[in-house]
Amino acid sequence: MKRVELFIALRYLKLTGRGILSYLSFFSILGVFLGVAALVIVIGVMSGMHQELKKRILGINPHVVVTDYYGDAIADPDTIIKILRGQKEVRSFAPYVMVKCVLKKGERADGVILKGLNFREDPRLKELQKSVVSGEFEPDSMRVVLGLLLASDLNAFPGDTVTVISFTGRGLAGGMRARNFVVSGVVDFGIYDFNSSVVLTNLGSAKEVAGLKEGISGIEVELKDPYRADEFAKKLSQKLPVEYRVVTWIEMNRSLFSALKLEKLAMFVILILIIVVASFSIVAMLMLLVVEKTRDIGILRALGITSRGIMRIFMMVGGMVGIFGALGGGLFGVLVNFVIGKYRLISLPPDVYFIDHLPVQIKISDVVTIILATFLIIFLATLYPAKKASGLSPVEAIRNE
Repeated sequence: MKRVELFIALRYLKLTGRGILSYLSFFSILGVFLGVAALVIVIGVMSGMHQELKKRILGINPHVVVTDYYGDAIADPDTIIKILRGQKEVRSFAPYVMVKCVLKKGERADGVILKGLNFREDPRLKELQKSVVSGEFEPDSMRVVLGLLLASDLNAFPGDTVTVISFTGRGLAGGMRARNFVVSGVVDFGIYDFNSSVVLTNLGSAKEVAGLKEGISGIEVELKDPYRADEFAKKLSQKLPVEYRVVTWIEMNRSLFSALKLEKLAMFVILILIIVVASFSIVAMLMLLVVEKTRDIGILRALGITSRGIMRIFMMVGGMVGIFGALGGGLFGVLVNFVIGKYRLISLPPDVYFIDHLPVQIKISDVVTIILATFLIIFLATLYPAKKASGLSPVEAIRNE
């Protein structure tokens, strides 16, 4: 009986190509096609932007940071270093000193974060050398590297002298010290906050500005798998003394990633309304088909096809119309994303965005989710017309015709 139902459904599907049914079926398929294609393209672009942002963050931020729980300097980092050396998940680690200060050049001044690093031990800094805009990436003793926007705001260029003003101590007992540094280079970090507020120098110079003799602000850790940072941090916290705090790059950017995830979900909900609207065309097409085939339904019921069988026939007709649109839209969306990503067809102004082209990431899970959600909407849309068709009495259907 199932083969008979499928045969009848295919015959009815051919009939939708005639008269007013042809317009309804065409716009039903087109609506589903456009809705699915738009969803696949937009979600692919958003996934690409998110992935590019994560790549930028991972290229600059450490995967895990170990600091003093109360934010004080770590006087004896050897305990932490000894534990880190025994962890197989760790690729490298390096100490750092970070101090908030004021950077001044002439009449211009701005609040910045001065970060002192051990450039021989920190492999991440080799990637930053590729992002040098002007000058050289050589933050040696009493030399600094500025972020792109910060250098522009202060009108500071390689070879210029800038003054770093730091505040030592706490409360009224604190003092102020000023040190002159030479700008060795300007770098584009790729993220606005870093470009506008970060100054890099070597570890020794940062200690002098912060008033530290032997201590450090913390230790930055690079992992072999940065996406398992939370798992590693939990394990490391259990091994370290209680006075130390472990923070991951995921935790430091949790609010940003949460906002991006919510934005992606909102776009999914908004665009899927296109498919919901298209499903009403499927409902109208099936209702018209039911009216046109009332006599046939009565004859089929008289020949022994059950009401459930009639219901399945009309659900198959609507389902096939929707499936054609969903699969076609999905393939078209993937193709468009592939072409945009491979040939970089859409350029972006790098001075406004942190990239020069529109990134695209095709995630099979996203495409499958979109198509399955479309199938669910189409299934729900076919229920009412199919139920109406199955509820027709065979005697009444034949008599009325």
